[in-house]
Order: sequence, then structure tokens, then C-alpha cells
Amino acid sequence: MARRALLILALAALFVASPVSARAKGEWVLHQDGPFVVAYRENWSGSSGPARVERLAERLNATAVGVAALLERKWEFPEGTTFRVVVGPRSDGRPAGWAGSDCRTVDPDSDASVDQVAAASVLGWASGAGRVTDYVASGVAGLVNRGEDETWAAAAALDEKGRLASLLQLTSWWPSLPLGREQLASLVGYVREQWGPPGLLRLSRGDGNFVSDADAVCREALGVGAAQLDQGWVAAVRAHAATLAPDVLDAGRDAVSAALARAVWTMRLLATLVIALGAFAVWTLTPPDRRRQMVWCLAAFAAMAGVELALFSLPVGAATKAGVALAEVLATGLVLVAWVWRGRKARDAAAPAGVGDPASALEVPAAGARPSVWAELAIAVLLSVMIMAPRLGLYWYCREIWAKAPMIVFVLGLVFWAEGGGLGSVGLKRMGLGRLVWVTVVGLVAFRLTTGLTEFIFYSGFADVTGVQFAWQAYEPWWRGIGFHHWPYQSWAGWQTAVDVWDFVFGNFAEELFFRGYLLSRLERTMGWTKALIVQALLFGLFHVNYDLLPFELWPMVGYVLMAAAFGVLMGLLVRYSRTLVVAALVHPMSNLGVLWVGAHYAGYHGGWLGFLAYYPLQIVLGIIFIPALLAAATGTFRWPDWPRPPARRPRGPYIETPG
Repeated sequence: MARRALLILALAALFVASPVSARAKGEWVLHQDGPFVVAYRENWSGSSGPARVERLAERLNATAVGVAALLERKWEFPEGTTFRVVVGPRSDGRPAGWAGSDCRTVDPDSDASVDQVAAASVLGWASGAGRVTDYVASGVAGLVNRGEDETWAAAAALDEKGRLASLLQLTSWWPSLPLGREQLASLVGYVREQWGPPGLLRLSRGDGNFVSDADAVCREALGVGAAQLDQGWVAAVRAHAATLAPDVLDAGRDAVSAALARAVWTMRLLATLVIALGAFAVWTLTPPDRRRQMVWCLAAFAAMAGVELALFSLPVGAATKAGVALAEVLATGLVLVAWVWRGRKARDAAAPAGVGDPASALEVPAAGARPSVWAELAIAVLLSVMIMAPRLGLYWYCREIWAKAPMIVFVLGLVFWAEGGGLGSVGLKRMGLGRLVWVTVVGLVAFRLTTGLTEFIFYSGFADVTGVQFAWQAYEPWWRGIGFHHWPYQSWAGWQTAVDVWDFVFGNFAEELFFRGYLLSRLERTMGWTKALIVQALLFGLFHVNYDLLPFELWPMVGYVLMAAAFGVLMGLLVRYSRTLVVAALVHPMSNLGVLWVGAHYAGYHGGWLGFLAYYPLQIVLGIIFIPALLAAATGTFRWPDWPRPPARRPRGPYIETPG
């Protein structure tokens, strides 16, 4: 009854609020100034709304005139040419008949948004394409309003500090990068210098997918690859730095220092707040007899996270960061080994001879009252949010993955300190080397069979499949270009080979240890394996939002989360049916490194982002079929998942009860 009452109240509130909010927004009002027609709600911004719209239209026109001059176009239009702009969030809707790529939404409180809309309107008009890439529009607007010298000075100052973003990082993450628009402006200025306004217009018409199609986009627009464009831009930044006046360079250095300092402290404060609030909540939900141990565990994690966050703001190399991450784990491991050895020695001394099994404490957590299912779920969510805090440094500064070290420290502390368990409780059980190699190979084959068949079945329905893709190793380190290293698409360059392999082995082991080792086994004890598998997979998917696609379109982000969640399900199946975490910890980096790649050649995909909502459920279904079957054949064992079954119903009467 209570649930029904709440549902009725919620529906009633929505029914009442909808017309009220619609009336509060008011009707659409159109204001035209030159070619720009600005639409805004009648009640927007109260009595000052019309005056604000007039100022907004003036800025739109001023920026548009500058963009036209940059493109060497006259600011003249045929009769009836208009650029339609909507004021306010997209949730407010659009006037009737206003649809398509030539209608743009602007944030009236952001000059950068107004300038970008003006630049996009002119670029779309000049190129003949209604839709243009956001990063080119933002860069053109920055070049017009900030001036060439200021943008080159900012880029040169960032280059001096080793913080000039690469082409891939800049075109994907520019809204959240310090001085991202200034860097874009210098890139746009370089393209204009080398290829003129026609090259800039061709680049603005590209699909903008620099993560997967950077070379194709650059070659189609400019005739060079992504690496050549990136390196040419860096050379141009350094060449312009030599010609700028000293006072201009100093102003650029001051602006860069201030912007990076704000980013550093924002990242540190946000990470500290997340860790502090999460730690307090976890401590509150922890049973009283385990709170002291949990405090030690949380303190160790906070200390390691602080070290990693400090590293991101220091100009240290890749080898140093890798060494520090490994030292953190080794030091924590030695402390915990000493802790366990001391505890075992004390128990042996206190226990009577021949009583007890000291080794059992290293395999399963200590017995005790367990929290409720909801408390365990809350702890799992809080722990997953906390381990994202050290990775905020990745988002602000670079794409390196050494922030995974605190995850390993956290799990070791949770297992040994907080729960009194051992490595066996997270799936790190002993297995012969030959058997381990055999099971790992079978697990990798099962995983690739699952992903390969998923591609064939899916693209057969949404595209024209033309062939089979297979490679023993198909690793293309696009992610290396998503940072401050200007060498995208240069596979296995020198010592970077070892760094790439170490990144994935170390980082992916940390993910497996936390999600499939600790989190899955902990949740399984209270909610069963199937529900635990789903929960940890969803948390694993959300874990990847932090540094991929967060500030951008909804459906690409949802697709990426679903991809990671489906991967989490497949890794959970590998752990369960191989009976060891090591197999998943090895298959995970081999998957990222492209070992035994299997895929489909296809053309004419027409499913859109929504189509991928069917891709990953299909992948999970195939994984449930192939991974248990192949691993059962390899190990000689098989266990069906404990799917919940409805309780048996008693037959309805009439019936006669008999004794016995």
C-alpha cells in the first residue's frame, strides 16, 4: 500500500508540475539582428530578457564578422539567409519548425558558447555543410576573439611545461583541459597558415572522430596523417614562440601558470572530498568489530592516492611514475605480510597444541555478523567511487594509467586488515604453471570467440559484412596520443613497448583484483553470484566514465559504459569457471593489447548509437554460452550459474491431509 501511495503521489506531482512548468517558460519570442534569428522564451530572464538577447545578438554578429574575415569571405548574404539560434538548455525544446543542423543552442551566460555558435554558423554557411565540428568552431572563435599572438603565447607556455595537449587529446577533451580553447585556436591558426581557409573549411566538415578515424579525417581534409598534423603544429608553436615579443610570452606564461594551478587544486580538493566522504560512509556501514581495521585500510589508500595525485602535477617521466606505483604496492605488500605473520605467530602461541588450522585465516575472511544486502551494496558503490578519486589526475593532466596502484593497496588492506582474510578469498589461488597456461589460453580463445561472433551477428543485421578480420596482435596505441606525448599512431616505438605492456598488465591486474577479486566475492556472500556479477559489472562500467566521454554526448557515453559493463560480465565468467583470478588478470591486458584479434569487415553501418544497445546484451549471451563450455572442457568441470528459481507452489484444493 505504501508503494502504491508513493507512486500515485509521484504521478500526481508530475501531472500538476508539467503544465505549470510549461506556462512558466512562456511562448517563444524571435529577435532578429542581421542574419541571426534568436529564439527565447517569453518569460526568460524576466524583464531584462529582451536587453540580454540584444547584447547576445550583437556579440554573435561581431564574432561572425571576424570569422568571415578569417575565412576571407565577404559578410554578404542572399535574401532570406538566416542563422537560427535558441537561447537556453536543449530541454526547453525549440520553436515549431526549427530543426536540423542549422539550428544551434547557445548558453547565454557563456561568452565562449556564444562565440562558438557564431563561428559554427559562419563555417556551416561558408563550407556548405550545415553541421560542423565543435572543436574547429571553438578554435576559430578563439582565434578571432583572443588574437593570434595571445593564442600562440599560451600554446608556447604550455609546451615549455610539457602540457601542450596532443592532437587526439585536444580534439576530444578540449572543454575540460586548462586553456583548451587557446590550444585549439593555435591549432586552427596552424591549419590556416599551411592549407589556407579551404583547408580549414574541409577540416570543419569532418566527422571529428579523432579517436578511431584520426588519420582518415586528416588525410581527407588536409592530405596528411594525424601524426604529421600533430608534429607540424608543435613545430609551428615553437617557431612562433621565437618571434613573439617578450612581454607577450610572459603574459602567456602567467596565464598558463594560473590555469594549471587552478586545475591542480580543483583536482586535489575534489579527490580529497570524494575520499573523505566515502571513507566516512564506509566506516559507518562497517560492523563495529571491524572499524579499527577499516580505518587502517582507508588511511593507507588515502596516502597512496595522495602520492599519485601529486605525481600528476610534477614534471616526472614515465619510468619514475611506474617505479613509484610498483614501490607503493611492494611496500604495502611487505607491511601486510609482516602483519599476517605477526598475527599467525600470536595465534599459534595462544592456541593449545594441535588445535586450529592457522593456514585457514589466509584463505577466507574471518567469520562474523555480515551487514545486510543493502549495506553491502552501499559499501560496494562507495568503494567504487573512492577508487575513482586518484584517477581524477588522469582526467586533468594525462592519459597515463599508473593511478591504479592505490586500487591494489586498497584491496590488500581490505582483505588482510579489514576482513582478516587472504589472497585465496580474492581468487588468487595456487595453480600449477602448466595448468595455468592451458586454462589461460582456453579462456582467451573463449573470450575472442565470444567477441568475434558478436561482431558477425550484430553487423549482419546492421551492415553489410564483407569478410573476416584476424590478427595475432592488432594493438594500435591510440590512447598514447590522448595525452601530452606527440607521437600518435607510432606503434611499439623503442622502449615504449615495455611501458605499454607494463601499463596494461599492471593497470588491468588492479582492476581485476578490485572488481572481480574483492568486490565480486564480497557481494556473492550476501546476494548470490548472479546478482553480484551484475552489480560489479555495472560498477566497472561506471568506473570508466571518469576519463572517457564524460563531458560529451549522452549516447556515446552510455555505449562506452555498456561496453565496459559487458566486459566485466565476461571477466566475471572467466573467474568463476577457471576458478582463479589470474586467468582474467592475464586475458584482460591481452584483450587490450589486441592479442588474437577476431572481427568482421563491414560497410554501410546504419544502426547508430542506439544499435549498440543490442550489441552488448548479445555479447553477454554468447559469453554465457561459450566461456563456461570451453573452460569446462579444459578443466573437466562445469557448474551452471545459480539462477534464482521461483518457489514451488502447493496444489490448490480440494485435498485430504493424511498423517505420515
